[in-house]
Amino acid sequence: MFGNGQTKWPVQSVRSKRANTTVNADIYMAHGINEYSGRTATAASVHLRNGFRVIGIDMPSFGRSSGLHGYLPTLRWNEGALNAVMLHVHMWDEYEQLENLAHRKRFAQGASMGGFTCAYHAALHPPPSTSVSMSLNGICLTAPMLQISPITRPNVCIEAIARMVSLVAGRLGVLQPIRGHLSDDPNVEFYARQDRQGYLGRLRIDTGLGIADGLTHLDQIAESIRCPILIFHGTADRVTDPDGSQLFYDRLLVQDKTIKFWPGWEHGMYARLMSQL
Repeated sequence: MFGNGQTKWPVQSVRSKRANTTVNADIYMAHGINEYSGRTATAASVHLRNGFRVIGIDMPSFGRSSGLHGYLPTLRWNEGALNAVMLHVHMWDEYEQLENLAHRKRFAQGASMGGFTCAYHAALHPPPSTSVSMSLNGICLTAPMLQISPITRPNVCIEAIARMVSLVAGRLGVLQPIRGHLSDDPNVEFYARQDRQGYLGRLRIDTGLGIADGLTHLDQIAESIRCPILIFHGTADRVTDPDGSQLFYDRLLVQDKTIKFWPGWEHGMYARLMSQL
Protein backbone atom coordinates (compact mmCIF):
# COMPACT_ATOMS: atom_id res chain seq x y z
CA MET A 1 0.00 0.00 0.00
CA PHE A 2 1.21 3.46 -0.85
CA GLY A 3 -0.48 6.67 0.23
CA ASN A 4 -0.26 10.25 1.39
CA GLY A 5 -1.33 9.61 4.97
CA GLN A 6 -5.04 9.96 4.30
CA THR A 7 -5.66 8.02 1.10
CA LYS A 8 -3.97 4.76 0.13
CA TRP A 9 -3.53 3.16 -3.28
CA PRO A 10 -2.76 -0.57 -3.56
CA VAL A 11 0.17 -0.98 -5.94
CA GLN A 12 0.47 -4.22 -7.91
CA SER A 13 3.93 -5.80 -8.04
CA VAL A 14 5.21 -9.15 -9.26
CA ARG A 15 8.65 -10.59 -8.60
CA SER A 16 10.46 -13.59 -9.99
CA LYS A 17 11.06 -16.73 -7.98
CA ARG A 18 14.20 -16.51 -5.89
CA ALA A 19 15.18 -20.07 -6.83
CA ASN A 20 15.98 -18.88 -10.36
CA THR A 21 18.37 -16.13 -9.24
CA THR A 22 22.14 -16.39 -8.85
CA VAL A 23 23.12 -12.73 -8.49
CA ASN A 24 22.76 -10.96 -5.14
CA ALA A 25 20.87 -8.09 -6.75
CA ASP A 26 17.37 -6.93 -7.65
CA ILE A 27 16.23 -5.00 -10.70
CA TYR A 28 13.03 -2.96 -10.33
CA MET A 29 11.21 -2.35 -13.60
CA ALA A 30 9.30 0.94 -14.01
CA HIS A 31 6.90 1.19 -16.96
CA GLY A 32 6.05 4.18 -19.11
CA ILE A 33 2.94 6.34 -19.08
CA ASN A 34 -0.33 4.55 -19.85
CA GLU A 35 1.43 1.17 -19.62
CA TYR A 36 1.83 -1.55 -16.96
CA SER A 37 4.53 -3.88 -15.66
CA GLY A 38 3.84 -6.57 -18.26
CA ARG A 39 5.11 -4.24 -20.98
CA THR A 40 8.60 -4.48 -19.43
CA ALA A 41 8.68 -8.29 -19.82
CA THR A 42 11.08 -8.19 -22.77
CA ALA A 43 13.78 -6.45 -20.75
CA ALA A 44 12.94 -8.40 -17.58
CA SER A 45 13.47 -11.72 -19.35
CA VAL A 46 17.04 -10.71 -20.25
CA HIS A 47 17.81 -9.89 -16.61
CA LEU A 48 16.26 -13.15 -15.42
CA ARG A 49 18.45 -15.14 -17.80
CA ASN A 50 21.45 -13.39 -16.29
CA GLY A 51 20.52 -14.42 -12.75
CA PHE A 52 18.92 -11.26 -11.35
CA ARG A 53 15.73 -11.16 -9.33
CA VAL A 54 13.27 -8.88 -11.12
CA ILE A 55 10.37 -6.95 -9.60
CA GLY A 56 7.80 -5.36 -11.92
CA ILE A 57 5.49 -2.66 -10.61
CA ASP A 58 2.12 -1.42 -11.86
CA MET A 59 2.35 2.25 -10.91
CA PRO A 60 -0.61 3.97 -9.20
CA SER A 61 -3.64 4.31 -11.53
CA PHE A 62 -2.07 2.07 -14.20
CA GLY A 63 -2.33 -1.64 -14.94
CA ARG A 64 -3.86 -3.55 -12.05
CA SER A 65 -3.14 -0.89 -9.44
CA SER A 66 -6.07 1.03 -8.02
CA GLY A 67 -7.20 4.54 -8.83
CA LEU A 68 -8.86 6.26 -11.76
CA HIS A 69 -7.12 4.85 -14.83
CA GLY A 70 -4.54 7.25 -16.19
CA TYR A 71 -4.97 9.82 -13.40
CA LEU A 72 -1.58 10.90 -12.04
CA PRO A 73 -1.69 14.46 -10.64
CA THR A 74 1.84 14.22 -9.22
CA LEU A 75 4.84 12.12 -10.23
CA ARG A 76 5.71 11.79 -6.55
CA TRP A 77 3.14 8.97 -6.57
CA ASN A 78 5.40 6.96 -8.85
CA GLU A 79 8.67 7.38 -7.01
CA GLY A 80 6.80 6.84 -3.74
CA ALA A 81 5.36 3.60 -5.08
CA LEU A 82 8.82 2.43 -6.14
CA ASN A 83 10.19 3.22 -2.68
CA ALA A 84 7.24 1.49 -0.98
CA VAL A 85 7.72 -1.69 -3.03
CA MET A 86 11.46 -1.70 -2.33
CA LEU A 87 10.80 -1.37 1.41
CA HIS A 88 8.20 -4.16 1.24
CA VAL A 89 10.58 -6.52 -0.59
CA HIS A 90 13.33 -5.74 1.92
CA MET A 91 10.96 -6.44 4.82
CA TRP A 92 10.12 -9.89 3.44
CA ASP A 93 13.77 -10.62 2.72
CA GLU A 94 14.52 -9.89 6.37
CA TYR A 95 11.62 -12.09 7.49
CA GLU A 96 12.79 -14.96 5.29
CA GLN A 97 16.40 -14.37 6.39
CA LEU A 98 17.73 -13.96 2.87
CA GLU A 99 21.43 -14.75 2.75
CA ASN A 100 23.84 -11.82 2.44
CA LEU A 101 21.00 -9.29 2.52
CA ALA A 102 23.21 -6.51 3.93
CA HIS A 103 25.23 -6.53 0.69
CA ARG A 104 22.35 -6.92 -1.74
CA LYS A 105 22.34 -4.46 -4.65
CA ARG A 106 19.24 -2.71 -5.96
CA PHE A 107 18.95 -1.34 -9.48
CA ALA A 108 16.07 0.25 -11.38
CA GLN A 109 15.34 0.36 -15.10
CA GLY A 110 12.62 2.28 -16.84
CA ALA A 111 11.56 3.60 -20.21
CA SER A 112 9.87 6.94 -20.89
CA MET A 113 7.95 7.89 -17.71
CA GLY A 114 9.55 4.85 -16.08
CA GLY A 115 12.97 6.33 -16.80
CA PHE A 116 11.87 9.54 -15.14
CA THR A 117 10.64 7.54 -12.13
CA CYS A 118 14.04 5.88 -11.71
CA ALA A 119 15.90 9.19 -11.95
CA TYR A 120 13.42 10.95 -9.64
CA HIS A 121 13.77 8.22 -7.02
CA ALA A 122 17.57 8.33 -7.23
CA ALA A 123 17.53 12.10 -6.72
CA LEU A 124 15.06 12.01 -3.81
CA HIS A 125 16.57 8.96 -2.07
CA PRO A 126 20.37 9.25 -2.20
CA PRO A 127 22.39 6.75 -0.16
CA PRO A 128 22.48 5.46 2.46
CA SER A 129 19.22 3.54 2.77
CA THR A 130 17.17 4.03 5.94
CA SER A 131 14.12 2.41 7.48
CA VAL A 132 11.87 4.65 5.36
CA SER A 133 14.00 5.33 2.28
CA MET A 134 15.65 2.80 -0.02
CA SER A 135 18.50 4.03 -2.20
CA LEU A 136 19.53 2.55 -5.54
CA ASN A 137 22.94 1.24 -6.62
CA GLY A 138 22.39 2.17 -10.25
CA ILE A 139 19.73 3.19 -12.78
CA CYS A 140 19.21 2.58 -16.49
CA LEU A 141 16.97 4.95 -18.46
CA THR A 142 15.63 4.16 -21.93
CA ALA A 143 14.16 7.08 -23.91
CA PRO A 144 13.54 8.77 -20.55
CA MET A 145 10.89 11.41 -20.02
CA LEU A 146 13.31 14.16 -19.00
CA GLN A 147 12.05 16.67 -21.55
CA ILE A 148 8.92 16.37 -23.68
CA SER A 149 9.44 16.62 -27.41
CA PRO A 150 8.17 19.93 -28.87
CA ILE A 151 6.02 17.84 -31.24
CA THR A 152 4.11 16.39 -28.27
CA ARG A 153 4.12 19.11 -25.60
CA PRO A 154 1.33 21.73 -25.80
CA ASN A 155 2.34 25.37 -26.04
CA VAL A 156 2.50 27.64 -22.98
CA CYS A 157 -0.92 29.21 -23.65
CA ILE A 158 -2.69 25.84 -23.62
CA GLU A 159 -0.77 24.88 -20.48
CA ALA A 160 -1.88 28.09 -18.74
CA ILE A 161 -5.51 27.43 -19.69
CA ALA A 162 -5.15 23.85 -18.44
CA ARG A 163 -4.05 25.08 -15.00
CA MET A 164 -7.23 27.12 -14.70
CA VAL A 165 -9.47 24.30 -15.95
CA SER A 166 -7.80 21.84 -13.55
CA LEU A 167 -9.39 23.67 -10.62
CA VAL A 168 -12.78 22.26 -11.60
CA ALA A 169 -12.13 19.47 -14.12
CA GLY A 170 -8.63 18.13 -13.57
CA ARG A 171 -9.62 14.54 -14.31
CA LEU A 172 -10.90 15.40 -17.77
CA GLY A 173 -8.99 13.81 -20.66
CA VAL A 174 -8.37 16.32 -23.44
CA LEU A 175 -5.13 15.67 -25.34
CA GLN A 176 -3.69 12.81 -27.31
CA PRO A 177 -0.82 11.73 -25.02
CA ILE A 178 1.54 10.60 -27.78
CA ARG A 179 1.85 12.26 -31.17
CA GLY A 180 3.89 10.60 -33.86
CA HIS A 181 5.20 7.06 -33.77
CA LEU A 182 6.11 4.99 -30.72
CA SER A 183 8.35 2.70 -32.72
CA ASP A 184 9.59 2.02 -36.22
CA ASP A 185 8.28 -1.53 -35.74
CA PRO A 186 4.63 -1.54 -36.93
CA ASN A 187 3.83 -4.49 -34.63
CA VAL A 188 4.93 -2.51 -31.56
CA GLU A 189 2.87 0.45 -32.75
CA PHE A 190 -0.24 -1.69 -33.37
CA TYR A 191 -0.27 -3.65 -30.13
CA ALA A 192 0.56 -0.63 -27.99
CA ARG A 193 -2.58 1.09 -29.22
CA GLN A 194 -4.76 -2.03 -28.84
CA ASP A 195 -3.63 -3.26 -25.42
CA ARG A 196 -6.68 -2.91 -23.17
CA GLN A 197 -4.70 -3.30 -19.97
CA GLY A 198 -2.96 -0.06 -20.80
CA TYR A 199 -4.70 3.30 -20.64
CA LEU A 200 -5.91 4.19 -24.15
CA GLY A 201 -7.78 7.39 -23.33
CA ARG A 202 -6.74 10.98 -23.70
CA LEU A 203 -4.25 12.59 -21.34
CA ARG A 204 -6.02 13.90 -18.25
CA ILE A 205 -5.43 17.56 -17.43
CA ASP A 206 -4.02 16.92 -13.95
CA THR A 207 -1.76 14.19 -15.30
CA GLY A 208 -0.28 16.50 -17.91
CA LEU A 209 0.30 19.23 -15.35
CA GLY A 210 1.76 16.70 -12.92
CA ILE A 211 4.25 15.66 -15.58
CA ALA A 212 5.23 19.27 -16.29
CA ASP A 213 5.72 20.00 -12.58
CA GLY A 214 7.66 16.77 -12.06
CA LEU A 215 10.05 17.55 -14.90
CA THR A 216 10.70 20.99 -13.40
CA HIS A 217 11.37 19.53 -9.95
CA LEU A 218 13.74 16.83 -11.20
CA ASP A 219 15.64 19.45 -13.18
CA GLN A 220 16.13 21.35 -9.92
CA ILE A 221 17.50 18.35 -7.99
CA ALA A 222 19.35 16.41 -10.72
CA GLU A 223 22.69 17.04 -8.99
CA SER A 224 21.44 14.99 -6.01
CA ILE A 225 21.78 11.73 -7.98
CA ARG A 226 24.74 9.81 -6.57
CA CYS A 227 24.40 6.35 -8.14
CA PRO A 228 25.78 5.22 -11.53
CA ILE A 229 23.46 6.04 -14.42
CA LEU A 230 23.12 4.70 -17.97
CA ILE A 231 20.95 6.51 -20.53
CA PHE A 232 19.83 5.23 -23.96
CA HIS A 233 17.87 7.43 -26.38
CA GLY A 234 16.89 7.26 -30.03
CA THR A 235 17.62 10.32 -32.13
CA ALA A 236 14.27 10.04 -33.96
CA ASP A 237 12.21 10.05 -30.76
CA ARG A 238 9.11 12.24 -31.19
CA VAL A 239 7.69 11.61 -27.71
CA THR A 240 10.53 12.44 -25.32
CA ASP A 241 13.31 14.74 -26.43
CA PRO A 242 16.81 13.23 -26.84
CA ASP A 243 18.27 16.72 -26.41
CA GLY A 244 16.70 16.74 -22.94
CA SER A 245 18.57 13.55 -22.08
CA GLN A 246 21.85 15.17 -23.12
CA LEU A 247 21.16 18.29 -21.05
CA PHE A 248 20.24 16.14 -18.05
CA TYR A 249 23.38 14.03 -18.47
CA ASP A 250 25.58 17.13 -18.63
CA ARG A 251 24.19 18.35 -15.30
CA LEU A 252 24.88 15.14 -13.38
CA LEU A 253 27.70 15.37 -10.86
CA VAL A 254 28.14 11.61 -10.48
CA GLN A 255 31.31 10.36 -12.19
CA ASP A 256 29.99 6.96 -13.27
CA LYS A 257 27.61 8.02 -16.03
CA THR A 258 27.12 6.95 -19.64
CA ILE A 259 24.82 8.13 -22.42
CA LYS A 260 24.35 6.51 -25.83
CA PHE A 261 22.24 7.72 -28.75
CA TRP A 262 20.85 5.31 -31.32
CA PRO A 263 20.60 7.00 -34.75
CA GLY A 264 17.16 6.82 -36.31
CA TRP A 265 15.47 4.97 -33.44
CA GLU A 266 11.98 5.96 -32.32
CA HIS A 267 10.60 6.11 -28.77
CA GLY A 268 9.81 2.42 -28.25
CA MET A 269 13.34 1.06 -27.93
CA TYR A 270 12.94 -1.97 -25.64
CA ALA A 271 12.38 -4.71 -28.21
CA ARG A 272 15.22 -3.64 -30.50
CA LEU A 273 17.60 -2.82 -27.66
CA MET A 274 17.08 -6.12 -25.83
CA SER A 275 17.55 -8.09 -29.06
CA GLN A 276 21.09 -6.75 -29.26
CA LEU A 277 22.08 -7.79 -25.73
